[in-house]
Amino acid sequence: MKNTIFFSLVVVGILSFTFVEKDTGILSDYTCDSNLSKFNVLAGKTGAPGEANCTQCHSGTALSGVGTNTLIFSGVNDEYVPGQTYTFNLDVLNSSTTGFQMTGLDDANVKAGSFTAGTGSNIQTSSGKEYINHSNGSISSWTFDWTAPATDVGDVTFYLASNVANGDNSTSGDDIYLSELVISAASSSNIEQLSALSNSDFNISFDASSNEINLDYIASVSAKVTAKVFNIKGEEITMKKIGNSSQGKNSNHLKLRRQLSTGVYLVTLEINSEYFTKKLFVQYN
Repeated sequence: MKNTIFFSLVVVGILSFTFVEKDTGILSDYTCDSNLSKFNVLAGKTGAPGEANCTQCHSGTALSGVGTNTLIFSGVNDEYVPGQTYTFNLDVLNSSTTGFQMTGLDDANVKAGSFTAGTGSNIQTSSGKEYINHSNGSISSWTFDWTAPATDVGDVTFYLASNVANGDNSTSGDDIYLSELVISAASSSNIEQLSALSNSDFNISFDASSNEINLDYIASVSAKVTAKVFNIKGEEITMKKIGNSSQGKNSNHLKLRRQLSTGVYLVTLEINSEYFTKKLFVQYN
């Protein structure tokens, strides 16, 4: 399976999804107004097989989140290696009051792998399944990890849900989005290929004074390197063919032709036809 970033540009998975909460009228331990920072999120509302979604509480119909929500999976070729840990970056656009929930299941709808929460998220379990969801609804971007199953379980489907809330402290007027992402187990040949670099060996920073992006990475092989920058919509901002990397530590600078606006960007490094992506936050004092 080929990796894509947004419009099939980069090796990362992209998703749209829907948030889930519970109405006080149904279960008193859960609140269901649009102030998402109050929520304790009820499990089992991702839209996975046999599950409801958050329209059970919020009025309206579940929508496609294309153009609103993006989920970036760090695995090469949208594939996983058993036992390895990967990073998800989630952004919900067009709102500062948002929430989400996500679960990963194999083809038998059994829990596949395990999540590690990051800032603003937490983990819960229900009916043998594991869910990661927001713990802070006042942010619209989350980063968290997923560790693949210890053995090859075939395809893993991630079911996600997001709520772009209007903040009026009611269950009406919120926009609900659903989507799913399927990743596959890497073949033995691809497992060998993954050794060129890992996301943990790739770091970036932005120098506003020189208007350039600093790229630092550790490569296990000497190979041609290309760097690209995309905005959060998947549109390419700039590209540079860096040349051959050295085996070991490498430092390169990507000079930008124009000043970036404040916001979130994606920086992708291509080495040996493999793609590695990091999120870049640009802001000016």
